[in-house]
Amino acid sequence: MVRAADSILKKMMRISETAPRPRGNHDVLDRNNRRATKSGWQKEDNKFRAKGNSLKKESPPCAKEETAKAKRPRIGLAMSAGGARGLAHVGMIQVLEENEIKIDCVAGTSMGAYVGACWSRGHNGKSLERIALSHQGRYGPWELMDLAWPFRRGLVLGNKVEKSLRKEIGDINFNQLSRPFAVSATRFDNLAPTIFAEGDVASATRASCSMPGICVPAIRDEVEYIDGGVTDPLAIKALHTLGVDKIIACCALRDPRHKRLHLTTKRLKCSKLCTFAKFLNRKLNPFAKGNVYDIVMRAVEAAQHRVLERDLLEADVVIRPSTTRLRWYAFHEPEQYVMAGRRAAESRLDAIKALVDEPANKRRKS
Repeated sequence: MVRAADSILKKMMRISETAPRPRGNHDVLDRNNRRATKSGWQKEDNKFRAKGNSLKKESPPCAKEETAKAKRPRIGLAMSAGGARGLAHVGMIQVLEENEIKIDCVAGTSMGAYVGACWSRGHNGKSLERIALSHQGRYGPWELMDLAWPFRRGLVLGNKVEKSLRKEIGDINFNQLSRPFAVSATRFDNLAPTIFAEGDVASATRASCSMPGICVPAIRDEVEYIDGGVTDPLAIKALHTLGVDKIIACCALRDPRHKRLHLTTKRLKCSKLCTFAKFLNRKLNPFAKGNVYDIVMRAVEAAQHRVLERDLLEADVVIRPSTTRLRWYAFHEPEQYVMAGRRAAESRLDAIKALVDEPANKRRKS
């Protein structure tokens, strides 16, 4: 009996599964609604395409910006030493800003470190020129000189230089700047190149600006430092620590080849001076040719030239202001240096724009 009942139940289930489904009014209405909706979508889509539009999915604006940023090369700017000639960096920066050339990170040595610190703090090119002009005139540079009497380790202490920088940028650390910044200095005890990218900015910049023989070595964290231009005159080593794809280098140091021509012209002019004037200049001016500070600076330039020629090969674009006829200590005449920097940057503007437009993954020139 049980088996017969199971057999009858299975047959009834098969019949119910194969039987046609009754078609009610609600099924007909649902099918008609789906057809009408699909037809409406097709009509709207045809109208949309007829206007030249496409249903292609667009990337969100934020994704486009991230993609463009990823393709854009990371541009680094290296600014050299050079004393007052380093004020040419101000004119170069003005040209970059006027042409909307974006610089991602900066490294500087000596005067290049001073200018780079102010620029990375937020000062624009016009503000940098204002700072330079604040020390113009015959007695302007004396505002930065605190004599280190007796002159046993240098002419000036350098405290006023640091004080003037703090007046412009404040007591800030490197991580508070508007762009990544690095400073190159030289340890006095072992003459090892040192790169500052952390801690107090003003003290690091002062250490980088301590010209040997002119400034007393600066003390930072109980270590004495002298000018970074001795070991890294172009700040290329410092710039490498920030991670860059492309390098723009502004070199305000004199080209020795141009310097020889300048010395020949200068000797012709000096030969026309009276013997007494030349005697006074040689005896009373410590910076006159052949005197102590001229010897010191020429020795430093000789060491810088060897390193400089090597480091210039690592830059993709080199800007070299014509500063051969300009004196390294003439801080009271800043306009001529600023104009020299502007002219040099304008002459290399096409190369700079082409560099910025290159893809980031293109191998940097070595």
